[in-house]
Amino acid sequence: MTGETQNPQQFNLDAEQVVLGCLMQSQDTFVEVEPHLGKGDGFYRQQHATIYRALLDLRDRQEPTDPITLASHLLGTGDLNRIGGAHYLHDCVAKVPVAAQAGHFAKTVARFALLRSLAREGQRIVNAAQSAHHDSAEAMLEQARAWLSELTGSSTSRSDALWKDAAGRTFTEIGEVADAPDGPVGIPTGLHDVDEVLEGLRPGQLTLVAARPRVGKSVLLLNVARHAAVHLGKRVVLFSLEMSENEVVTRMFSAGTSVPLTRIRMAKHLTDEDWAKLARYIGDTSEAPLHVDASPKAGLAHIRSTTSRIVNEHGPVDLIVVDYLQLMPPANPRASREQQVSELSRGLKLLAKEVGAPVVAACQLNRGPEQRSDKKPQLGDLRESGSLEQDGDQVILLHREDADDPESPKAGECDLIIAKNRHGRQDTITVAAQLHLSRFVSTAIV
Repeated sequence: MTGETQNPQQFNLDAEQVVLGCLMQSQDTFVEVEPHLGKGDGFYRQQHATIYRALLDLRDRQEPTDPITLASHLLGTGDLNRIGGAHYLHDCVAKVPVAAQAGHFAKTVARFALLRSLAREGQRIVNAAQSAHHDSAEAMLEQARAWLSELTGSSTSRSDALWKDAAGRTFTEIGEVADAPDGPVGIPTGLHDVDEVLEGLRPGQLTLVAARPRVGKSVLLLNVARHAAVHLGKRVVLFSLEMSENEVVTRMFSAGTSVPLTRIRMAKHLTDEDWAKLARYIGDTSEAPLHVDASPKAGLAHIRSTTSRIVNEHGPVDLIVVDYLQLMPPANPRASREQQVSELSRGLKLLAKEVGAPVVAACQLNRGPEQRSDKKPQLGDLRESGSLEQDGDQVILLHREDADDPESPKAGECDLIIAKNRHGRQDTITVAAQLHLSRFVSTAIV
């Protein structure tokens, strides 16, 4: 940050001056510098941050950024004397070596800023750990992860955009949608009639799948993840806090091969044909870009860091699936449960925007449906926090009549109640619930 420290190993004033000098020489260097320095919080000296932000102001106004114009601008804002006067601007320009690479020096400044931030957060963790009770060790670990994740989650790139730039990008995206083949705008769920209503799972948005226990939340989430990774080749990260890796994979085997789940679990009952189906399925899906994380204590910090690692190692992530939200450990165990759930849902929403991928998360409803005669869930049944309804771009409520009445005429069916849809209509879609195969099947597909 801009506050000064005493450790000479945590800053490089020459690099900071060269960056500013390059920007005063040519506005073209903003393209190289801005991705690393964003709004200028990474400068060690406050005067350099002030100069940098003044340069951004001039650039955004489409005015020259030369030392004379910059000095006049700083005089008008009352900052010229504070940054060392007009002669200091010329000193920065004089620092620029021949054929200087502005991006290289900007990256140097950003790296020193990261080291200073790490040092501060490290000391913060030490102080908190020394005062923490041993019973809260796990919670302290999650808090430490959350603090460190703020460093990786907070980008130095600018978050604001001029209207002409934002409008141009959006117009291009609209054109790409218009030229694309017919089908959902986002990632299809694999359920044709659901996709017609939702138009797929859109990047940067949070979809909540909510139900009472044993209705089919996990089944739906695994179906969506399997369809995206296996059938569409999308890179999917699945966080399963409730089921082990073995349980996740076993269910996907059943859904993908039509071999009943009970036979797979009781392997001695598998037929030769079953074994052949399983072997063929493994071979056919061996290259599916699906990452399964079955850590039972995957909090927001863990999900962020794991996703970031996968992006660094394999490239962009297309879909994040979390099963399920209320099992995620909170960063602040002392907060009320409502505050904890609000923090988790907001964190997942922000993660979707930061990664630029849809996030689908299961969550549990309260006992409201059980107290109504028709047992149908409503948005108000979202357990423990109204923020779930607020943060979710889409909310899908699951209802199976045969979960309460095995003799129901709708046995074998599940209603997917699209109770909230930010981009379209609300509707109720009935799908076939083939739970013995751990899957839902769209009735719109013959």
